[in-house]
Amino acid sequence: MRLDAKTIQWATRRKISAETLKKMNVGAEIIRFGERQLPAIVFHYLDADGQSVNYKARALTEKSYTQQPGGQQQFYNQAAVMAGPMDEVYIVEGEMDACALVEAGVPAHSVLSVAGGAPASTSENPTEAKRYEYIGQAMEAGLNRCKRFIICTDGDSPGHHLRLDLAQVLGAASCYWIEWPENTKDANDALMAWGAESLAMFLREDVREFPLDGVYRLSDIPEPPALILWQGWEGWQNKLHLSPTCLSVLSGWPGHGKSHLSQQLWARIVKKYKIRVALMSMETREKPFVRRNLRSAYWSKLEMDMSEAEKKEADDWIEEYFLFIHHPSNSPTFPWVTEKINECHARHAISAVSLDPFNMIVPDFDRRAQTETGWIGRCLDDCTYLAKACNLHLQILAHPAKPLGAGVKEPITYSSISGSQHWANKSDQVLSIHRDKFVDDFGNRNSEARLIVHKSRYEELGYPCEIAMKLELDQGIYKCLEYDSKVW
Repeated sequence: MRLDAKTIQWATRRKISAETLKKMNVGAEIIRFGERQLPAIVFHYLDADGQSVNYKARALTEKSYTQQPGGQQQFYNQAAVMAGPMDEVYIVEGEMDACALVEAGVPAHSVLSVAGGAPASTSENPTEAKRYEYIGQAMEAGLNRCKRFIICTDGDSPGHHLRLDLAQVLGAASCYWIEWPENTKDANDALMAWGAESLAMFLREDVREFPLDGVYRLSDIPEPPALILWQGWEGWQNKLHLSPTCLSVLSGWPGHGKSHLSQQLWARIVKKYKIRVALMSMETREKPFVRRNLRSAYWSKLEMDMSEAEKKEADDWIEEYFLFIHHPSNSPTFPWVTEKINECHARHAISAVSLDPFNMIVPDFDRRAQTETGWIGRCLDDCTYLAKACNLHLQILAHPAKPLGAGVKEPITYSSISGSQHWANKSDQVLSIHRDKFVDDFGNRNSEARLIVHKSRYEELGYPCEIAMKLELDQGIYKCLEYDSKVW
C-alpha cells in the first residue's frame, strides 16, 4: 500500500507509526467523499489472496468517512488473523483502534475490528442478527479455532452493547474483555494518553473474564445470610434445629404421635421466637383437637385443668400467632395448597407451615403420563422453591407405607415413607417419631418415644441422631429426656 508524508504525519499525531500502518494494510489515496475528491487514509479489507474486497477511508483534511460501495462485509484484518496461530485474538470497534493495539505490541495477526460499528442497543438474538452474519461466516471459515477472544470495544453505551452481542455470537466461554478507564473512550485514546508501553501493560494486566451464566468463582458469590435457627426443646441442643427456607419431613407409624409432636413443636417455637405459623390439619379437626394441644402447650397442663380465663388467654395467643388452612371438602389439590400458603405469606407474613398429612392431598396428575413418584418429586421441588421464595419453613407430615405383618417393632426408614424415595432425596431434614411400646410391663400406658433425625442437609440444622422424648400424660405436653430442662 502506498503511503505519503501527509498520511504518515496524520497517523503520527494519533501515535501510530508508519511501520504499523504498513502491517495493517493502510494506504494513502484520493477518495471521493460525496461530490469531492479528497486525500484520505484508507484501511483495506483483504481476502486470503491479498486482494482488497472492501475499504474504509477517512479524509485527512476534515472529519469525513466513506467506504467502498458494495464492499464485502467482514472483519478488518481478517485474512491476517485467519493465517495466524489464533491463540489469542483482540477485537476492537474501529480500524484506528486495531492499529493502536499493534503499536502497543499486539501482533498484527491477533487483531480484528468489527464491521459496521456498534449497535444502539443489545440485539434480542445476536446469533441470528443480520448485522453479525459476517462473524458467523468467519467462525465457520476457521475463526472458531481461536482459544481466547479479548473484546476491546469502546467504553460508551453502544460499545457495551456490542461487547455483549459479541460474547453471545463468539461464545462467552472463550471471551474476555477490557474496561477502559474513565475519560478513555477506546484503544487509540488510551495510546495517545498513556503511550504504547503503558497501553501494553494495561492490556496484559486488566483483561477480565467474561461472566458465564451459572458459573462463578468463589469470590463472585456473595456471603449468604446466616441461617436463622429455631430450637424446639432445650435438650435438643445442637442435635436438631429448624430454619426458614428449609423443607422438613416428619413421619412415623400410625398412632406414634406425629401430629401431637408437630403441633407442640410449633407451639414452643412460636412462644419462644414470636413467629406466625400456618397449620393445615387434614386428619384432626382444629376444634377441639388442635386447639386442645395448643392450649396445653401454652400452659403446660391439660385443658381440663384450665380455668376459663386461662383458656381465653391461650386462645388469644392462638388467634395472634396461628392460622389454619382448611379445604371445604377436605380434599385439596397441591396447587390449591400452595396458593393458600402464598396468600398466608402475603397477608399475614407467616414464617412456617405444617401440612398434616401429605397423603390427604388429592393427586392431580395424569397417571397415563406421570407416575406417583414423579408427581411427589414435582411437589417437593415446588415446596423447596416456595420455602426459599417466601423465606419460611415448610414441614410435611407423611404417612409411611402400610407395615407388613402384624405389629410394628422397628422405626421407619427412608424407604418406609409412602410413595417415593424423593422424600429422602429432596428434603432438607427427614425426621420420624417412634414409640417402642405402648404399655409398660405393668400394663400402664407408656408415652416415651424416640425422635429420630435421619437426615440434616446442613450442619447448622443438626445431624443424624436419636432424641429421647416423652409425652407427660398429666400435662398433655412433650418433654425432652436428653437433659433436664425447664418447662416454659
